[in-house]
Amino acid sequence: MGIEDDIMSEMTQGRSNLQDLGLNEWEDPVKRIAMIIENATSKHNVENAISYDPVQTAYLQKFAKQEILEKRLRTIKKDYFKAVVYADFFTSFIQNDNQILDTMRSRVQDLESIDEFLDPDLGLLVRVASLDYMAKYTPLISRDRRKSAFTRANEEEQVSYSYMRRVNPIYEAAASLFYNQFSKEKIKEHLMYASGNMQLEALLFIDINLSLYGEQVNEKAYDRAERDINAVLESGDYLQAAHDSMEKIAKNVTREPLSRYIATMEPTKY
Repeated sequence: MGIEDDIMSEMTQGRSNLQDLGLNEWEDPVKRIAMIIENATSKHNVENAISYDPVQTAYLQKFAKQEILEKRLRTIKKDYFKAVVYADFFTSFIQNDNQILDTMRSRVQDLESIDEFLDPDLGLLVRVASLDYMAKYTPLISRDRRKSAFTRANEEEQVSYSYMRRVNPIYEAAASLFYNQFSKEKIKEHLMYASGNMQLEALLFIDINLSLYGEQVNEKAYDRAERDINAVLESGDYLQAAHDSMEKIAKNVTREPLSRYIATMEPTKY
């Protein structure tokens, strides 16, 4: 018996109050994400049937601004759908310019001169963003244009009792693709409280930064960083939490020359 059948069974037995049915326990984060992105304004209407299927196209239209596609951000295949969200959020709400997209294009040429099959990965993108961040370091202030831009762009959707609502299956599949990009369970848990598309992006941005940060520091340092960022998220300040995660990873990875990281990268043949 499915969850919808369980609900109907309870209701036919006289328990018709939806709150009494305990539906919060049945909320599906994927369907919640789908409801948010289905109602969010698409960033563009670009379609490329040769490169992307309908689900991937919907994902890119909702999570990656057109400049990212026009400048052909490139990474290894397994990192691409994380990378476009990371680049979108960074260029919109961390630095508010597209410089890292141009830098990444230059890095592609550098890598190809080493080996024609050597492509950028997510680690390289985060490091390029970190260098850019530290060079232009501008912490959030109380009246910051990035805060107002984030608020305007975060199209909130009132999400409740998701199992009682239908969503377009394309967006549900795109939501599943988005959900599967997460690797940190404590960050993923906040998806059940996000109500806007930019909040979703902020959470994946944080997840990516913390994942790399966890590879760089000891367990105690990581636990402290994750605890601090979770506290900010619980206060509802997704943008500040994203900036905090950026500061932590940027200060750490920029201690190492970028050339040293590139030397560890391996060619990928598809």
